[in-house]
Amino acid sequence: LGPSVQVPNPLSVSRPPSLAQRTARIEPWIGVVVVLLAWEAVARTLGSRDVPTVGDVATALGSLTTVGLETGGDRLALLNAARLSLTNLAIALGLALVAGVGLGLLLGSSASADRLLGTPITLARSIPPSALVPFFIVLLGIGDATTVGLVVFAAFFPVFLSTYGAVRGVEPIYLHAATVLGTPRRRMFADVILPAAMPGVLTGVRVGWQVAWAVLIMAELIVSRGGLGSVLLKGGAARREEIVIAGMVVIAVLGLAFDVGFRLLRDRLLRWQAGVVVA
Repeated sequence: LGPSVQVPNPLSVSRPPSLAQRTARIEPWIGVVVVLLAWEAVARTLGSRDVPTVGDVATALGSLTTVGLETGGDRLALLNAARLSLTNLAIALGLALVAGVGLGLLLGSSASADRLLGTPITLARSIPPSALVPFFIVLLGIGDATTVGLVVFAAFFPVFLSTYGAVRGVEPIYLHAATVLGTPRRRMFADVILPAAMPGVLTGVRVGWQVAWAVLIMAELIVSRGGLGSVLLKGGAARREEIVIAGMVVIAVLGLAFDVGFRLLRDRLLRWQAGVVVA
């Protein structure tokens, strides 16, 4: 019959990205460039004494990153502040995820646990984190422990609610089909309920870390002696607007990096669920 000849599939041949695809990659940054240009124009119009220019903020950011800046007797070191904030965030978010996912799975799959713990959790959810600042100060003092406590409290509820709702929202037909196919009852939770609820759980984790990041900065402005929040506070106290804006830029960039990283991780964890879209 002769040697076989491999005919390339025209649909599998890689093609260079189209103009629309290349444009779509840079579109998210067009708004950033427009904001920077508008900011520079306003700063030059009003004078850098009132509004720092982009260059002033970039200079402050470079100094904060390398040697630090003196503000009223304090030397602000951006890397040390970011390291402290990220450490507190990791501790608090880890505790919130363990508690939120664990209790969400428990109450979502157990009616008796829901009746026992549902009302206390609902009552606690009605308390804003800011109202707990005096309580945590009395209990833990002013410092990182109070910051971590406030973040754990705030981040717990979105994680818990999304996990609870995801477990309760598992379609009964999945459970029925698994029973018909012979899935043992002891394996039902791990093999059916948990995979079906995973998109909702990850949505809660994403919202939880966003809440945790916002509350962390708020807590550092009030009860912490370090962290990125203290950079904003000390820069404002010294009337150094460029330091305040540099700190805000770092907070925004770190938040964006977290979100992009989480979405990549989420897509990897859910790659086996074709067609699932998580908000």
